Amino acid sequence: MIRVLQRKLIIPRGDTGSFSIPLIALADVGDVAVFTIFDDVTQTRLFQKTAEIENDQLTITFTHNDTVNLKPGKYLWDIRFYHNPVFAENKIIDGEEINSYYAGYTLPTCEVRETGDNMLVSPSEDAISPTQLDIFSAALATIQAANTLPPIPSDDGTYNLQLTVTNGEANYSWVEVNVYE
Repeated sequence: MIRVLQRKLIIPRGDTGSFSIPLIALADVGDVAVFTIFDDVTQTRLFQKTAEIENDQLTITFTHNDTVNLKPGKYLWDIRFYHNPVFAENKIIDGEEINSYYAGYTLPTCEVRETGDNMLVSPSEDAISPTQLDIFSAALATIQAANTLPPIPSDDGTYNLQLTVTNGEANYSWVEVNVYE
């Protein structure tokens, strides 16, 4: 689930979703709002997408293809307004920058996280029997094939997917991980 907690944007790789924020300036004909994720050290643009402007709201919608190739890490994001921009390969190459949504403020952060269905998960072969390994592998294949995971218990915190085999039956659940920053 893509979400914004305070001003921190959290994007699980490969996820879809959207978020909206209030439009702070009136847009003139030809003005475009562009959402950008960029490296906080090099200022390299990693991702850009045009925001939709409707009913005094800016909405950024992410597709699976938008997020699946983002490298996990911590970045910055901004929304900048341009007058009659010129795009090439989904990036602005020319145009008059009018303003930044966060002009005069510290830019908000973006965290791209790895997700359970595109991480390699393997049990220790020493810790489980061959039968349990078969059950584990089948359960993991079912989860990946269905492309569904159990719902995350809360929007706060970091969770790992735990797959357990008990009495020949596979179960999976989310387990909260303590992260110290």
